[in-house]
Amino acid sequence: MKYTLLASLLLLTSSVFCQTNRVSATVSTDSILLGNYFILTISSEEDVDEVDLPNLEDFDIVSGPNISSSMQIINGDVTSKKSWSYHLQPKDYGSFYIEPIKVLGNSESYYTEPLEINVYPNPDNIIQNQSNDFNDLFQNFQFNFDFPEFPDLFEEFKINPEIEKDSIPKTKRKLKKI
Repeated sequence: MKYTLLASLLLLTSSVFCQTNRVSATVSTDSILLGNYFILTISSEEDVDEVDLPNLEDFDIVSGPNISSSMQIINGDVTSKKSWSYHLQPKDYGSFYIEPIKVLGNSESYYTEPLEINVYPNPDNIIQNQSNDFNDLFQNFQFNFDFPEFPDLFEEFKINPEIEKDSIPKTKRKLKKI
């Protein structure tokens, strides 16, 4: 009896660990001012074909789907990741929920966790930057290329137009027969 209980417990925990959710949904921010947008990103490490978005009637889709995929092979171990991103702009202020998103695979369907977005009034029409792209890291970076002054190393090789042709010595070379 004790071994049966232990075996069933091990089987249950191993099946729970095997069924880890490898599909997730994230937002660039969960609090936003009205008139701005946020980025909803759905990522999957499973072999999936498409995303079935829930009802997003409280949001305008400004951009999307923007799809990216990557594959990594390390010592023969292949991992791949695919993500879909949407830029969403709330239509009104308040608390909104994005229902679980269904991601369709070859033989299975996966669901993400629900997400909450808090939208606050924006009487001053403040625009927030919500981009999470890696390239934006360098967007506002200032490069300072103030090089020190170097002496002109080629000054002696510059052509002086005041020199006459006749003042340059001519040399004759004799060719040897071999």
